[in-house]
Amino acid sequence: YLDLADNNINNASVISHLINLRYLNLGNNNISNTSFLEQLINITDLNLKSNSIRSTDYFQNLRKLETLNLSDNSVKNINALQFCRALKRLDLSYNKIVDLVPLAKLNRLEEINLNKNKIEDLSPLSNLLPKKLLLEDNLIKVGVNTLFAIITSDPLPRLAAVQNQASINPNLKASIDLRLNRTINCNDIDQLRNRLVNYHHISISRPSTCINTKH
Repeated sequence: YLDLADNNINNASVISHLINLRYLNLGNNNISNTSFLEQLINITDLNLKSNSIRSTDYFQNLRKLETLNLSDNSVKNINALQFCRALKRLDLSYNKIVDLVPLAKLNRLEEINLNKNKIEDLSPLSNLLPKKLLLEDNLIKVGVNTLFAIITSDPLPRLAAVQNQASINPNLKASIDLRLNRTINCNDIDQLRNRLVNYHHISISRPSTCINTKH
């Protein structure tokens, strides 16, 4: 366990030899180079929020990582996260992420925070089943079928055959926040809400301003 948050650190290379470290908090520093992570293969909980990180290039060996906070950085490239298959909780809010494909096979994810990025396409998440998905203030253009796939874990090609709520796992708990996505079609959200009307444990936060809304 090591907590070095709020210390104005810009070089964390000295930590690289702590190979048995499981919890590491380096939030609110000035770190841009994360090469020290390559040797920390036993990390399960990592907090790097509010630094100057641009990519996840050195995260590929973190196969035991369960909780990652990379919020409030300048991250664009998340390719290495595809190897972090143990991830359950992921915070990538307040970054510059566009492409979610690296998350597509992280099927243990339960909570995903992608608020305040540059995301348009949610389809890479369609085979995941997060309990909480935060997407506030992005550029999302999404159809009802893609959202339904994310919630129900039904693959997209099968969605045409899904006709009623009986297809949804009755034990499912999910929360999706789509506020401030002004490019989204609110008719899609309304249609999805109607399909899920009897499932009170599933919540969809509708954008307050959007396109093609019918009154």
